[in-house]
Amino acid sequence: MAHKALYRVFRPQTFADVIGQEVVVTTLQNALKYHRLAHAYLFCGPRGTGKTSTAKILAKAVNCLSPQDGSPCGHCDNCLAIAEDRFIDVVDIDAASNRGIDEIRELKEQVRFVPAVGRRKVYIIDEVHMLTGEAFNALLKTLEEPPAHVLFILATTDPQKIPQTVLSRTQRFDFRRIPTQLVADHLEKLAAAEDIACDRQALLKMARQSAGGLRDAIGLLDQAHAYAPDKITVSALNDLTGGLSEGALRALTQALTAVDYAELLESTRKALNDGCEAGRLLKDFAEWLRRLFMLKVAPQALDEGSILNPEAAQPLAEALSVPCFERLIRRLSEAEAHLRYAGDAELLLETTFIDLALLVEDQATAPAAASPQAPARRTVTKPAPAQTPEPAEQTRLAAAKAQAPSVAPKEGKQPLSEDRPAATQGATVSDAGEVAALWGRTMDALKGYSVRLHAFMKPAIAESLQDGVLTLRFPEDNAFHYNQMNTPQQRSMLGELFRQTSGQNAQVHLVLNAAYDPTDDLIERSKELFNLSDDNIKLIDE
Repeated sequence: MAHKALYRVFRPQTFADVIGQEVVVTTLQNALKYHRLAHAYLFCGPRGTGKTSTAKILAKAVNCLSPQDGSPCGHCDNCLAIAEDRFIDVVDIDAASNRGIDEIRELKEQVRFVPAVGRRKVYIIDEVHMLTGEAFNALLKTLEEPPAHVLFILATTDPQKIPQTVLSRTQRFDFRRIPTQLVADHLEKLAAAEDIACDRQALLKMARQSAGGLRDAIGLLDQAHAYAPDKITVSALNDLTGGLSEGALRALTQALTAVDYAELLESTRKALNDGCEAGRLLKDFAEWLRRLFMLKVAPQALDEGSILNPEAAQPLAEALSVPCFERLIRRLSEAEAHLRYAGDAELLLETTFIDLALLVEDQATAPAAASPQAPARRTVTKPAPAQTPEPAEQTRLAAAKAQAPSVAPKEGKQPLSEDRPAATQGATVSDAGEVAALWGRTMDALKGYSVRLHAFMKPAIAESLQDGVLTLRFPEDNAFHYNQMNTPQQRSMLGELFRQTSGQNAQVHLVLNAAYDPTDDLIERSKELFNLSDDNIKLIDE
């Protein structure tokens, strides 16, 4: 006798058999129970979550000879015929291969005929998003006002491709991904029914790998049983799927936290030689870091069996900070997205793990101030309004202006950054050379902390240290460097480095020079020489 796939053997036959879709099942049962059934339904959701199976159960329910509280009995002639795909009044259409307008025209001709056996004629159109635009247009009128004896059930994994005119004519149900625990429990029941020996941890791994799709999980159980008929273990499952074992993931993480480049590259090469593909390695390691992060911040939220040896994984989780976890996982996700365009997958993998080690190294050498801190409260004092000078005083000011030397051309530009931070109790160094020397020591320390940040700060010039505020000025053509460093976190880090190297407490203030325009100097000289205001000056282009 030919072997029948497990997911076909254990296909749900009644609403009670549907796993993880309680909202959908309850709504349909109540609609059947209280005779409020719609004429068209749209079932949306990921693959393997029960859309087609629920459609078949709904077709049974409307044609069952002895329904029980809104659910089909599963034993009458009509229920058995529908389960065996031999019921003439239930038509299952694959829209991927019957997607044209001709097929829809033929369907429109058929819906006019009354059911031959059952009470309702049910049309199940699977992957309905594959229909052409013309086919959707031809279906609209029939879908809006079908004959009373017809029920349409549309199923799709991509509802975004379905026209709004079709969506508005159906009742939509969204099938959710099935939780890992429910999938593992269901697999355990199937394994017991089929007399399959399987570790609980292996079942949990299958459930996680199926990503909420029960059909995929059952198919993997069937495949794993063929590979390991005596007993399915996590090790056998890793051999079958090409995934990394937890021991290999821990070794990789140990090399990463120790910033051991040789061991890191050797571990990645060993994983590739053992048959793990580059994309799978990146995905598995990102998922492993996510679990370590959960172990660090919210261990109670971890799924059962997600970490087989929490005692061995705990030191690895504590070795990395929360920001470092975020950067590592984001970098792995970016590498996985770029992998499809890479000419050399192994080279991309190695450079990715080198980047990860550099991120961990930056964390290890970060100063204390790099951690998030509450910003210091600043007191803003409203300046007193300027007093209008007396006429005699105005005369003296005009005379002083006339005797004043001409204004030198402006050097640099006006700051484009935020307002200067309020002065705090701190040091003042009037000698510009001494300020530059203090900042030079800070730059040396910054280079040891991070070569990348040192490169960003290299164009900056230490301008002054006044009342506890260190002003650093960037040339106008270094706006990118300025934007990278002018964040509260980076300024706090620079201030802490400056305190450690110079012994001076100071807030760091970054400014960016504006573009120099000679016309500005001409305007300023004219205003000084002729005592003009801005309203008296007009620029004329010739």
